[in-house]
Parts: sequence; structure tokens; C-alpha cells
Amino acid sequence: MLIRGDGYNVNNVEATFWDYVILDEGHIVKNPKTQRAQSLFQIPSAHRIVVTGTPIQNNLKDLWALFYFCCPDVLGDKNVFELRYEKPILRGNDNYATDQEKQVASDAAKELR
Repeated sequence: MLIRGDGYNVNNVEATFWDYVILDEGHIVKNPKTQRAQSLFQIPSAHRIVVTGTPIQNNLKDLWALFYFCCPDVLGDKNVFELRYEKPILRGNDNYATDQEKQVASDAAKELR
């Protein structure tokens, strides 16, 4: 089944549990609070795959959103991600970062790779 447009209505499909949900242009879920993202999160499936040419369009939270859609346990919730990765990386990239902050940022970035 191919779904296009703004959403998936769970009521329109008779209790279908999908093996795979493949999301092309994955950046459309970068804000999980949008109606479109919420609809996509409602599709019951065993596996989710995200395809995108631009995993980070604006900031690291874009990357978090892609992972949260396909494998939510890998990077934790948004607050955990912010504390563990985003803040240390941003702090380490600051012009006035200490050597220790730069090292912490480097370690956090390596962990994301």
C-alpha cells in the first residue's frame, strides 16, 4: 500500500499490521508534533525505514527526529538527546570552548556516527 498526502487514517484500514513502513523524504517527521508526523507514527508496523538526502537540515534535533521515527530507543527521548549529544556538541563548537569541552563534543559526535 502506498500512502501519499497528509496522513494515514487508522480507521480506514481494517486492523492492518505492516511488516515495513518506508518513509521517503524523511525530513517530514522532523517535527513530531505536526499532524502529518502524528499520522505516520500511528501506522502499526514491525519495522520502519527512513530515506532522506538531508538528515540534518537545520540542527541536530532533525537527526533525532529521524531516529525517533524508525528506532525510538536508540537515541532516547528529545531531552536525553539534547543533554547527551546536542548541548555538548554545540558547547564544544563554540569559539570559547575549553579543550575539555572540545573533547566531550568530539566524543559525542563520534558516538552519533
